[in-house]
Amino acid sequence: MRESEPFVDIHCHLLPNVDDGAASWAETLAMARLAVADGFSTVVATPHQLTNFVHVPIETIRVRAAETTRFLADQNVPLVVRAGAEVHLGANTLSCWQAGYLLSLGEHERHLLVELPFESHFPFDDLLGVLRERQIVPIMAHPERNRALLAEPRHVADLVSQGVLMQLTAGSLTGSFGPDVQAFAEQLLADGLVHFVSTDAHGPRVRPPLMRAAFERVCELAGWRTATDLCCRHGTHVADGGQITVDSVRKRRRVFAWWPRRKAA
Repeated sequence: MRESEPFVDIHCHLLPNVDDGAASWAETLAMARLAVADGFSTVVATPHQLTNFVHVPIETIRVRAAETTRFLADQNVPLVVRAGAEVHLGANTLSCWQAGYLLSLGEHERHLLVELPFESHFPFDDLLGVLRERQIVPIMAHPERNRALLAEPRHVADLVSQGVLMQLTAGSLTGSFGPDVQAFAEQLLADGLVHFVSTDAHGPRVRPPLMRAAFERVCELAGWRTATDLCCRHGTHVADGGQITVDSVRKRRRVFAWWPRRKAA
């Protein structure tokens, strides 16, 4: 198998003591070393915003990301860390965005990482409209793990048709979340509805920042070029402030058009 380009993670809870991710500087260091050993060059750190259990303010994220960058440099760990957030969708998401309380990926005002409540599909047409006006593209975190989308998978295609990009969790492709989630993840790949694979890492032992096995799985299912797009190149564009949209992905390459459809288990 050909070597991969450097991996780029746009969904990772690497920053210490801010949410349910790394619980200490030691855990941050262990996660960063694992990521580098696995082939990562860059991580966009994405603490939770607007969840019921925590809301990490923008300034806290910025300060802690800068501290993490200095800390890893002092430890000779060659990992680029950029600031971002994982925004929970709810009744106040639009007002919080308009008030400037939410952080885009890499602070580029290009892409916003959002997550649905795990048990439901929350409509966010108003937010989509505002983001579209400002040319900001939403990226949906781990749709394959959402129970409502598992029950009604057509909603994923509906969201993509509205310009929402989809980010799978690496562990979903390797069975870490069970066979149903893995089958749904592979079906989304087959349908051309995936734009990123990221780790959603929360620690060095539980959900660690590893991509290699998922990259190899995508290579098996769809080839090296697609795996490189989803695990490396698309994330690089987001981290660097490039404009990745559903249309731009389609123009570059019509992914998976030749795949036979696979029924979910």
